[in-house]
Amino acid sequence: MESPGDGLARCLLPDQGLLCGLGTWGRRLLLLSIPLIAMLSVSLSFWRRRGRSTRGTRKPPIGLVNQGATCYLNSILQCLFFTPEFRKAVLELELPAAQPALCRDHGESSLVTQLQRLFLDLQDAQAPVTTRAITRCLGLRNVYEQQDVLECFQTLLTRMAVEKVELRQAFQMLTERVIQCQVCKDETRLEEARLFLMVTVLPGPEESVCSVAEAVQALFRKEQVTGDNQYFCEMCDRKEDASSELCLRALPSVLVIFLERFTFYRGAFWKLKNKVTVSEKLILPFPEKNCYNLFAVCHHFGDLTGGHYVADIMSFEKRCWYRFSDDHVEEIQPGPSESSTAYLLMYRRESLGPTT
Repeated sequence: MESPGDGLARCLLPDQGLLCGLGTWGRRLLLLSIPLIAMLSVSLSFWRRRGRSTRGTRKPPIGLVNQGATCYLNSILQCLFFTPEFRKAVLELELPAAQPALCRDHGESSLVTQLQRLFLDLQDAQAPVTTRAITRCLGLRNVYEQQDVLECFQTLLTRMAVEKVELRQAFQMLTERVIQCQVCKDETRLEEARLFLMVTVLPGPEESVCSVAEAVQALFRKEQVTGDNQYFCEMCDRKEDASSELCLRALPSVLVIFLERFTFYRGAFWKLKNKVTVSEKLILPFPEKNCYNLFAVCHHFGDLTGGHYVADIMSFEKRCWYRFSDDHVEEIQPGPSESSTAYLLMYRRESLGPTT
């Protein structure tokens, strides 16, 4: 099949009859244009071939270099980078050139500054990006010691909020614990700002399956406080049976859920490897705009003594899922709804609408 460049050149190049009908100067001028027309043909054909070769392909995002055992840090950083509201807040911050006093190792800048630079690198880099500046700023001197991704998430958000408190807003929710004495009916209310919910993976045979949605509902279910756990009522001035209920007072833009997979049993800690059903949609017990959509899952493979973290994340820009295993990134199909390795889940509030 003739390419657009070849067709254009054929139309523009003169035939012999035209050359004979022109004068000497006309023929010279027309012949001088032939190399340019031929070059145009080659260029158009090249771009046509180039467009054909890349059609249907999709370049994956950039990964992060593992410094030793920093897969936990890499996984949570990728989750934060692909959180639209958080990434926008970080990139739009106007920061001073250096804030050495805020770094434990007196580095060149603050943690927020380093995070902003990292996010810019992840947007523009062509090769895996290092996180050395982040680990230095966090004071992580032994990069060969694996840490828990929950502790890492808390440390990052707490440290960043010291510098820029608005960076917590996307994740922050408000809960209230309501305790009511069953004798005098007096109520005690305790408000708490949270960055995540911790839900329990019910112990049992490894083949048993529990649902994240059911675990979240159980978290907000009213329970009775009796027996050895009786509540001390100040009005009655003694311990009495009581009811206790956790209520949501303000919803976050991004809901972070940690699955409590580690338990203390018979004098030792154990990792629960029970499967959980990870719902793509989650409904919270709140009057309105309470629907959330899953966009990130952080997995832990291994046991208490070690293992490996990876993150499965949906790119809102590309509308597809990727698995991030340090510097290796690959496109994946949405994972199975049942998982024995899911540890951290991130949901985005549906009422926020699509991202740009």
